[in-house]
Amino acid sequence: RAANHEEVLRAMCTRALPAMHDFAPRHLVGVAWGLASARVYHTEYFEAAARVAEASRAAHWVPQDVANFLWAFAITKCTGVSPMSVVVSHAAKLGWDAFQPQELSISMWAAMTMGVADARPVVHANVQRLLQHAARQVRNAGAKGFEPRHLTNVAWAL
Repeated sequence: RAANHEEVLRAMCTRALPAMHDFAPRHLVGVAWGLASARVYHTEYFEAAARVAEASRAAHWVPQDVANFLWAFAITKCTGVSPMSVVVSHAAKLGWDAFQPQELSISMWAAMTMGVADARPVVHANVQRLLQHAARQVRNAGAKGFEPRHLTNVAWAL
């Protein structure tokens, strides 16, 4: 019997778990994004990825990593270990003006989606922090470069 994509992805994640601390950010995030895109819910991978992000303080992450990681957690509704605090702190360190409209609007949509799914006060505080700063960036930039799909994400998040 041929393995389906979910079996292959689950086996890959199980094998990857011990080595995740050695992953470059784009690989850690890329696997999470791929799982979410395929709608494969591998809780162990997502919880371990959140712990790796926390341990590294998301150092060396670029805005696309932030947006894709938040999006993957939002899509999978993974609420066991939240990456919000470290990811929002790193995004602020990068500067909200470093985010392209797509990255900023996806980060906003994902943060609000995670906040709806996870009732913990610490998650809500970080969602609020991200949305306030990101919305300020959108306002200050006059939504320059934002396409209708980006504006839709921003409007839904706010």
